[in-house]
Amino acid sequence: MKPQSLLARILTGKYCKYSPFLEVQPAAACSHGWRGILVGRDLLAEHLGWAIGDGESVKVWDEAWISTKRREVIMGPATEASKDFLVSTLFQEGSREWDQEKVESLLPELKTTILSIKTSRKGGPDKRIWLRNPSGEYTAKTGYVAALERRAINPTLQRLTGEPSRWIKDIWAMHMPPKMKLLIWKAYHNALPVNERLAARQIIPNLKCCSCDEAETIIHLFFLCPVAQEVWRRFPSKMEISFNNITSFAEGWRRVHRAVALPPTGVISENLAAWIIWSIWLARNQLIFREEKLATQEIVTKAVRLAREWTQAQAAVEQPKALKEISGIGSRCDMVCRSDAAWNSEKRCTGVAWEFLRNGNERVSSGSLTFTNVKSPLVAEGLALLSAMEDASDSSRLIKAVKEGSNVSDLHGILCDIYALSMAFDVVSFYWVRRNSVSHVDGIAKYVLRNLVLNLV
Repeated sequence: MKPQSLLARILTGKYCKYSPFLEVQPAAACSHGWRGILVGRDLLAEHLGWAIGDGESVKVWDEAWISTKRREVIMGPATEASKDFLVSTLFQEGSREWDQEKVESLLPELKTTILSIKTSRKGGPDKRIWLRNPSGEYTAKTGYVAALERRAINPTLQRLTGEPSRWIKDIWAMHMPPKMKLLIWKAYHNALPVNERLAARQIIPNLKCCSCDEAETIIHLFFLCPVAQEVWRRFPSKMEISFNNITSFAEGWRRVHRAVALPPTGVISENLAAWIIWSIWLARNQLIFREEKLATQEIVTKAVRLAREWTQAQAAVEQPKALKEISGIGSRCDMVCRSDAAWNSEKRCTGVAWEFLRNGNERVSSGSLTFTNVKSPLVAEGLALLSAMEDASDSSRLIKAVKEGSNVSDLHGILCDIYALSMAFDVVSFYWVRRNSVSHVDGIAKYVLRNLVLNLV
């Protein structure tokens, strides 16, 4: 939900009148939906941090801005004079560069870490980031992983399965329609509306199976009912499947989805087992709501047919396309600038170099710089691109971030400056090239880095 959306504005207007969203407490009379949002908010807040731009929005002592990988808040006690300091207070006067003396006097133990944070010299704003993702963007996947780490495995699920759940591998990673994944996941968690569950909630008076006189539990419906057992006997598998002594749906599911299907079904074995489960559920509902009973062979035939049709309808998954080197850049541009960076991991310093070419090969000018307190080679490449505002770089990840507007938390300040500088050009393009295409500037970058390292010794 975007903050600018109508729903977001209504909710914040109603519930966040006196406190910001990250601090507001649930009211005594608030909607169920808003309570759910606050539960997600609490998880989000545990892994929120800041990427520093101009330092005007972040407090030195109260916020997590030291690391883009984990939540680290500077521990006090803060002095009376510094307790309300913003990060921008640590900058040089009239600049957005770190003032080493201020950092040394206030936070001497964190000096190296702070100086390695590259701020936005052009005044790009600070940005909230999700620390569980290098891009700083929240995703459902990283949020779910954080939630699993937040609490132990569900005790109820552990009792049902008899062992730690492997349902991510057994369900969500499998190649089948989402509706079937959801059905199996609900069966895993005893959340399907079978007669036993409905009778327990006093929705229906009778908990008996519609095909026999036994209680209709999830295990019974899919594995132990005479109809289900006849269906599995007709399942075209290499070996007969036994359901003796099963105590949970998870145990029965693992037995069937690992069974090897015989040809010529034309579908993957584990997929066919899922389609059998789906067909049993559909047949059960058809008997209850339409009073139409399907023969067991008909259930199996329908499952095989649906599985084959779905498998054949799936388009081949396209692999993510790697950035391709663009040939003939010089012929399409009046001026080309190529850059490269060399990084020393031990000294955490980098040398960057660039050259300007006219007509593809006529060198007009070149330059080089060195930087200290550089935390990664990607940041080094960002500094090279920022230093030269080039039209080509040999860092494919950096060029992708610039061209697509994607995010990299460690590069926030640098990317803000690159975007700001690019606005000054009438036309500007960014391309990725191979390192051998920038061998000249690569040599210069390594040379200035080597000299810097020698001077630091």
